[in-house]
Amino acid sequence: MPITPGRLLIAAGLMLCAGGAGAQTRTATPAPPERYAPSSVSYVCDRALAEAEVKRLTGTGVIAELSQFPPNVSVIVDKRQWDRTAAPLRRRWAQDVACATGEGQGSMLRTVTSRARDTSCLGSFSDADLKD
Repeated sequence: MPITPGRLLIAAGLMLCAGGAGAQTRTATPAPPERYAPSSVSYVCDRALAEAEVKRLTGTGVIAELSQFPPNVSVIVDKRQWDRTAAPLRRRWAQDVACATGEGQGSMLRTVTSRARDTSCLGSFSDADLKD
């Protein structure tokens, strides 16, 4: 049986649980309440805020990797957190990624595709619409 990154992660998780370190958790940095407006308010691209939000999501482990292949942006996300998050917040994440990668600066349309680590597609965002 070949050693794959997934098997290494499973083995590391088992070692942490067996060693009693499984109870230690990473504290999440909450987003500022003013960052998430009601869904009735249209999204306005503020590149500095969007870049800060993408950095925060990367720091907390929600976003594992972000790759740009114009006009597409591929985002590898933590599937567990993606599934637990409400649709409006997932849409906001995709809008922030689109804004941070340059959508607000130009007229080129982008498609932000969110994928799990196993490459399964979790959602696709384009034209201000997130399709799960």
